[in-house]
Amino acid sequence: MHGLKVLMYKKSKKQLIGHSGCKVELIDKGNYFAVRKTSCSIDYNKRLKKQLDKQKEFRHPSIKVPAIFKEGYDRDLLYFEMEYIKGVTLSKKIEDLTTSQIIDKMSVFIPNILNCSAAYDPEAKKYFLKKINELNEKILKKNKTILKAFEYLENYRWDKIEKSQCHGDLTFENIIVSADGTFWFIDFLDSFYSSWMIDAAKLFQDFELQWSYRYLQSSKNREIRLFIAKETIIKYLLEIKKGEGTLLSIYYILLLNILRIIPYSSDNLLDYLCISLDKVLNIIDDISNKKIHIPEKVDTVPGYSSVLKVINKSLGDILNENTDNSMCR
Repeated sequence: MHGLKVLMYKKSKKQLIGHSGCKVELIDKGNYFAVRKTSCSIDYNKRLKKQLDKQKEFRHPSIKVPAIFKEGYDRDLLYFEMEYIKGVTLSKKIEDLTTSQIIDKMSVFIPNILNCSAAYDPEAKKYFLKKINELNEKILKKNKTILKAFEYLENYRWDKIEKSQCHGDLTFENIIVSADGTFWFIDFLDSFYSSWMIDAAKLFQDFELQWSYRYLQSSKNREIRLFIAKETIIKYLLEIKKGEGTLLSIYYILLLNILRIIPYSSDNLLDYLCISLDKVLNIIDDISNKKIHIPEKVDTVPGYSSVLKVINKSLGDILNENTDNSMCR
């Protein structure tokens, strides 16, 4: 249901739960429903306008976005009304799919968002270093893990970043799957830089850290399915892109993503984020030191056994932890 939960009822409106701080409502227009998003403050108007423009400008042959019906200002706060999409988030959908269905869906979905034709941008480095410096000043309390993460980011070359169209916050929560199997992107986010690699890093945020499931109990069923989805993406990256260089850049962006959450996190979430930083740092070390074997090309045989060496935790390890084998169909 547009990836949002109903919070309360109010005549012809239902207030929905979002994650941006903006007010989100489901409005009954009589013969159709619309979703209305209103800025959380006057200062946020500019950011919401960028998000609105990004959604309006997005074009793709097989991925859709909700149509914009109306936009304007209400008490100086920017709002816009858009098409209501009936479906389920990919974060929920993936738990009900068999492994073969996951591979099929990812194999269609991933090539459509990972831009094959984008070129390396020599200007990318200055944008990333500026963001890193701003973040370094913003995070006042730094433990050893956070300091190490900043050291890695500041010393990275940032020379393998490709400029392209991007969503900005492409977690599984922001992808709707409608009844006919169509993928819909919702909740576009303005970003300091535009690259499909930022979107890929957001997907890895779910694969590695289970970000969309952070408030839910752990699930081996879910873990297996996320593993298979990640395996499929890595297979594609290694076949189409330039091996570990692209993969390494995506993990560095993921490292930056985690740090960007820290200024807004509670103590409990901070512990989770520091554990996540340590995990990503270890993966970066393994890729950089070639402790993880990354082949130039990967088999197209179903199962992708040669890609298993890329993954930091094997499917066998997951299955051995009292997992019901019948769940991995």
